[in-house]
Order: sequence, then structure tokens, then C-alpha cells
Amino acid sequence: MLQAHAPEPPSLASKSSDKDHRTPVLLWWRNHFDLVWRRGWKAGYWHQDRFYQSYSWLQRRLVEEYVQSAQKDGTSFEIEQALSLRNYLEFRPGHLPVLRQLARERRFDLLGCGEAVIDTNQCHGETLVRNLASGTRYGRKILGIEQPIGGRYDGFGHSAQLPQVFRQCGYRWVTSLAYAKPDADYWKGIDGSIVFTRETDFGGRDHFYDHCYYEPCPVCSGTGGTAGGDCPACSGAGFDRSADMFPDTPPLSPEEVDGPFALYRVRSEEMFIDAALPEKLRRWNAGQDKFAYRWGLLRDAWPYFENDIAAVDHPPAHRLCASAELNPTQTGTLVTRMRLKQAIRRAESTFYSVERFLALQSDGLDPLRRKTLESLWRELPLLFFHDSITGTLADPPANEMIAVADRVTDEARRLCGALPRTHAWEPGQRLALYNPDASGQPVDVECLTSSPLLLRGSQGSTIVAAPAVPLDLVAREPDLIALAANSRLRPPVPTTGTWISPRPLDMETFVAESVAPPVIDDTARRWSSDAFVIEWDERGLKEIRSAGTNAVLTTRGQSSPNDLILEEDIGDPWGTRDLRRARRPLGGETRLAGFRCTDTFAEWVFTGVLRGNRAFGRETDTSVFGLEWTQTLRCQTGSRRLDFVTEIYWKSCNRRIRVIFPTPARSDTGWYGIPAGRIKRDRYEMKENFLWSPNGDWPALDFFSTDPAPGETGVALLNRCTVSSRIEDGALLLSLLRSPGFGSCLERYAQDYPIPHEGIRDPGYHLFHYALAAVEGPDDLPAVAALAAAYNQPVLPLPSGTPAPTAFSFPAPLTVLGCKPAWDGAPGVVLRLLNNHDAPFERTLTAGPVRSWQRLDPMENPLGEPSEDTDLHLNLRPFEIVTLFARTEAHPRHK
Repeated sequence: MLQAHAPEPPSLASKSSDKDHRTPVLLWWRNHFDLVWRRGWKAGYWHQDRFYQSYSWLQRRLVEEYVQSAQKDGTSFEIEQALSLRNYLEFRPGHLPVLRQLARERRFDLLGCGEAVIDTNQCHGETLVRNLASGTRYGRKILGIEQPIGGRYDGFGHSAQLPQVFRQCGYRWVTSLAYAKPDADYWKGIDGSIVFTRETDFGGRDHFYDHCYYEPCPVCSGTGGTAGGDCPACSGAGFDRSADMFPDTPPLSPEEVDGPFALYRVRSEEMFIDAALPEKLRRWNAGQDKFAYRWGLLRDAWPYFENDIAAVDHPPAHRLCASAELNPTQTGTLVTRMRLKQAIRRAESTFYSVERFLALQSDGLDPLRRKTLESLWRELPLLFFHDSITGTLADPPANEMIAVADRVTDEARRLCGALPRTHAWEPGQRLALYNPDASGQPVDVECLTSSPLLLRGSQGSTIVAAPAVPLDLVAREPDLIALAANSRLRPPVPTTGTWISPRPLDMETFVAESVAPPVIDDTARRWSSDAFVIEWDERGLKEIRSAGTNAVLTTRGQSSPNDLILEEDIGDPWGTRDLRRARRPLGGETRLAGFRCTDTFAEWVFTGVLRGNRAFGRETDTSVFGLEWTQTLRCQTGSRRLDFVTEIYWKSCNRRIRVIFPTPARSDTGWYGIPAGRIKRDRYEMKENFLWSPNGDWPALDFFSTDPAPGETGVALLNRCTVSSRIEDGALLLSLLRSPGFGSCLERYAQDYPIPHEGIRDPGYHLFHYALAAVEGPDDLPAVAALAAAYNQPVLPLPSGTPAPTAFSFPAPLTVLGCKPAWDGAPGVVLRLLNNHDAPFERTLTAGPVRSWQRLDPMENPLGEPSEDTDLHLNLRPFEIVTLFARTEAHPRHK
């Protein structure tokens, strides 16, 4: 049994004393704790008549052994993520005093990885910041100690904004930058923030035991129980512990250590502890005079790098990483399991829309709803875990994460009273719409209906005609109706010096009415709006021009704009494993199905089928069983977006589907969106075929574009969830689907460990949304980034008469990353702002209903004294993120 008070440990983790001249060798227990991958998080699953316990259950048992070993043998251990610690304390809430005591004795540490080691290529900028801030805040509060060292254990690539996020959360040393490793000791992000990154070349030995993945207990089939109670073979755990095989752990030899200290690491991902190791160390210490083996923590290596860490703001130039980001890597993970990705991104965007709406309610947020909101948010780091959103997980965990994402979406909507996603708008029904985006961009409204609608504003606002797609065509997915840019749903562009509007201008009551179908014209081959000129023929689109400049945006060459490409892609969920990547354009098999328009709206529909594969048993591509597609183009007057909807039905193996937009740019260089910023990248070409070799695609959050020179017009492609992007000789290529043939890491190293992974090939029906926009020179990129962000931020349909919240709007290029209630329930809102420009931002902003300002760190600790001046003075570096608390008039519930 664990004891409430641990015995006083020996001073094992300190430097050698004056009497002990041996080189210290530090070691501790640590597994990499996956939250989902081979197993589910909270849900176990049956497969081939055996039950596979969840990671949450496994990790509780592992931490239990760590703590018992620390109490009995004076050992030490680390946990990477706050969610793993939260999970253990749900299981053993009475053991918090034990963990606090071990933390004070420096025999237990929670590393600074955030709530989870998330994928930092596919999440919103607010998720990027809050994941680390929330995990750090929790660790400091629950353990009473500061975490000095950050980590990115097993993350598939690292965003160029991570140095800033780590620094703002108090970390100067960041370790374990896996896969895309730094080429020098210091890493500088796009805002200028720098972190120290050295970890792997300390000397010593690293035993990473890849083969320790536990199968279900053969006696109880993994359930942990028998008719008589707990299974005697596994003590109720459900794991086959007879398979415990620990790596050979001989003592170090002198040639393995070249420095003032060394590490001796014995680690894995599921491995229970080797109970014989503490006694081994005692024998080693007694039998030689070269090394002093000591149980310690990674933080005990800090003194050996103290000078390097102290120089983090002004490091020598030759010790800086060559790149501001540590990507690309594992880009196959950016394509697989698209339904999961779409569900997760929908949950994230819906949550932040709801959170902003609730935070700005005039009567405040009661404690119960605030607690529910915080609980819902903590599902996001789980969903964005690096083996979840990436799609590298087994089928049952993937289904569990889709269910979690759908629950977050639905519960968030219910929390603010939004109409259900399956709600049909009936003629004459009144509703209110809340637009959370404050950038002045056109917005989309989810509408599930079988007939075209007309939205009429209650105060005589612009009438918006929008034909809808029939229900049987979209397979129960909601149609997206583009609202005109000059409708009252478009927030007003803020005037100079006024950035918080005291009036609710972003919400209005609308009435939905049926309208007659628009005229269908099958003979027209050219159509213009105020933003685009579009030409087409029976085969597809011929050319898209900018109506303002007449510049060609995309034109037909070897492929037409929006053509699909079928590509050979042999590999697994992590990446392509064959350098041969033959492509087959599908444009020649696409045909015009119809065109319809009104004075302000036009819609084109193209369809296609892989004709050579229609004859059963005579398929021309034997790796594709079926492939059919429908592509819809919609152009709305008043919008600078050209919207595309592509529907695909397929069953295949080792294939990829891309969509292509040829442009006149003739360059491989372009701009790519990242969480809370953007970065310029050159083309990357795949050169190797090992497991973690990059594939040649870059992640592009929300958008990517060509790189126009001043005075030139470029082209941007906006995306929702489909972030795998590539530019080849000016052509924009967006990957939509991928069907890896083998699970690879899901079964590798444990061939007898059966893993259900057929879902990685994404068979069946899929629906994709993306959009095209002109880029009017490099100075237009912040506006394009705002357009892409609004494209990914849903409007909330609410019952008519819902009270409108305060409306926030900001002068460009300021972007609102987050707007939330304070963690401590103080009256007001916490705002996270981004200077979304590669130039400094310095300005004084005049507030509306704000009593005082307080600058915070991301954990919401105050930085300096609050300002009673209602004017806000901001001086921000390029791409700098700032957290502020706007104290408003006290809500009635807080008085």
C-alpha cells in the first residue's frame, strides 16, 4: 500500500559531493504515455475474442508502480502530460499528498508538455497556446512546484510559433523535439522568441524498448476478472505480464561518457518497471569508482547547462537553428482518416464560437456553465493528440475520438442554446445568427433544407438568395449558404480608435423563406461577379480571372482548375514508403452536369467516374475498387471567395487523391498558414522512404498561396481540415484522401498483437470544402489569412429573441485567437490577440465598456499592475501573441 508520508530519501539527484569525484549518472522511470493509438483513451475494445484495455487504465497501473517504487526503493519518475496525471488522480484522488511530497523531494516531475503532446500543425492558434498554458497551470497548482523544462515527446513536427508559446509559459529549455530535430542548440520562432533545445547528446545510454506492448491476459482474455473475482494471473489488470522482457542493462563503460554527467535511460511506451534495476544500481555503485548512479530527474541536468540557458535571448549566431520551424515530417498523417479530422476541427471551431458567445454575455457566466465549458475544452487536447488528429490510430480509438468530437460539438451548441445541427429551417421561421468572427469577412451559415432559401433581415438588410443542395445529394451533410459581404451579418469594419463596439452589430433576427428555383442555363460559358470572371466548357473549368485586375488566377494547362488527380502512394498512416508516385489526371473523365444562376449567385456541378474500373474483374487500376465524384463551384456576389464542394465515393488501397489549381506563378515557393501565423516555404521533395521520412507535402492551416511580388496578383487556396498542401511550378495541390495499404507501426514490433486498422483507407463517401481567393500583392496576405480564419469559424444559429452579447472588433492586422471567461471567474473576459503581420504593430486603442486592462501570461497570471486607463497601448512584434484581461462592469452574478 502507498503511504501518506514517504520516508526521507537519500540525496540521489544532487551533483557529486566534494568527497565523491565520480561522474554522476542520472536515471528515472518514464514511459511515453500515448493517449490514443493502439488502444483507446477511456474505451477498451474487443478484437478476436480478446479485450484490449484502455490507455487510461494502463497508465493508472503504471503510475501506481512508479509511486510504489519511489516509496520502497527511493526511485524517481516523470510524467509527460497533464491529462495522464489528471487521469491517475481520478483513480487515486487520495494520493495527491504523496505526489506533492515526491515532487518536493525531486523524485517526481510533470514535464511541460501541456495537457497533451498535441499535433501543432492542424490546431487553432488558441488551442496551441491554451494546451500548454492549461497543463502548466494545472501542474503548478496541483503539485505546488514550477516545471522548468518543456517537451514535445513524439510530436510529428513542431510549429514555428512554439518557441513563443513556450517562452510565454515560462520555459526556456525545450526537449525531445522528435522526428524533425533541430540542427543547432537554439530554436528561434517567427516572432523572435528563442528556446534552448539540447537534450540528446548528453552521453550515457538510452534503452528505448520498442517491443513492450502488452497483449491481453490469456487467462481472463484481458478483462481482468474471473468468476471468482480479480484474475490471479494478472492481478485484475488485464495485461499479459508473463511477457515482461526488460532490455539488457549492463553498467556504463568509460568510453560512453564524455562530459560532466550522463543519463542512463530505460524507457518504452507501455513497459512496467524492472523491479531488479534499483538493486543493480546499488551493486554498480559499490563495485567501481568511475560513476555515481543516482535516481534523479531531467531537471537535475539544468545546472550543467545553466550558462547556455541564461544566454537564450542572445545566443551565438552559429548556434541558432537554420529554420524557424521544425517541419516537415510524417505528412502522411495529414491526409489519413479524413472523417476524424473533420469531426475534430468541427468540434474545435464550434467550441470557440460558443465560448466567445458565452464569455460576452452581459449577465456573465454562472459557475456551473463555466465549469462545463472548461471540461469540454479539455477534450480538445485529447482530440489533437499527435496520434489522434493525425489519423495514425487504430479503428476503435478512431471511432472513440469521433464520438468525443461529436459530443463536444453538440454539448457546446446546447450550452449556448444553438439550434441542433439537424434542425431544418422552415419557411417563415425566425432565428438569430451570431457571428464570432470580427474581421469583417463574409461568413457561412449551416442550413439543412431541401429547397432554396431567401434570408431577409428584420431591419431591411440585404436580401441574400442562396440555392441549396438537395438532401439526397449531400448525404445528410448541411449545405453551406454564403452570405453577401454587404449583408448585416458582416461585422462593421472598425473605425480608427474604436475597437470594441457597445452595440450588438454582429447579430440580427432573420426569417427564412422559400424561393423559386433559379434559372438554369446550360449554354452559357462565361459568368462574372464583382470578384471573379469564370469560363468553362463540358470538360470543366477553363479559366478564373480576377474581375478587379483582370489577372489570370488559374487556367487550363495539362490539368484544368479543380481537376482531381489519382496518385500512387504506397505506405502506411505515417507516410509514403515508395519514391515512385505515378499520377493519373482525372479531368478527362469529368463532365459538366449543370449550371444555374441568379443575378448574385451562380453554381456549377461537374461529375465523373473512373470509367476503366466500372467493369467488375476488368479494372484498369486494380488498387481502386470504385471511384466516383461530384464537384460543385459556387460564386456569390460580394464575396472574395470562390467556394468549391467536392464529394467523393471510393474504395482503394495505396492511392492518394489531390485537387489541382494551375496558376501563372511558375514558382515552388509560397505562403502557408500555421497556428497563429504564416510562414514562407520552398518546395520540399521526398528523398528517402524510411518510416519517418517526410513526404513532400507541407501542412497549411486554413490556407496556402503563391508568393506574389508587389503589384502582382497571387492565388490562395483556403481549406477546411485538408491541410496537406504542395506547390509545384506554381500549381496549388491540395490532398483530399489517402488509402495507406498497411498499418505499419500499429503492428510492427509486435506482429502477434492484432490491431484493427482497415479504416485508415477511408472507404466510402466523403465531402470536402475549400475555396479560392485572389491575393493582391504581399500586403494582402493578412487579409487573406483573416478570410481563411473566418471560413473556418462557424456562425451559430440561435432561437429568435436570444439576447445579443457585446460585439468585439479589432483593427487589422490584429486577430482574435481567443475570447474566454477568466479561469478564476472574475468579471470580464480574457482576450488572446495576434499581430498577424510580418511588421510591428504599435497603436493606442480606445475601449468601449471596459473599466481596466491587465496584461497576463497565458496561464492568466498578471504581468505588472492593471491599467485604469480605458485606452489600451499595444506595441507588438511581428506575429506576437498577447493575453489581456478586460475587466468590464461587474456582472450581476459577481456583485
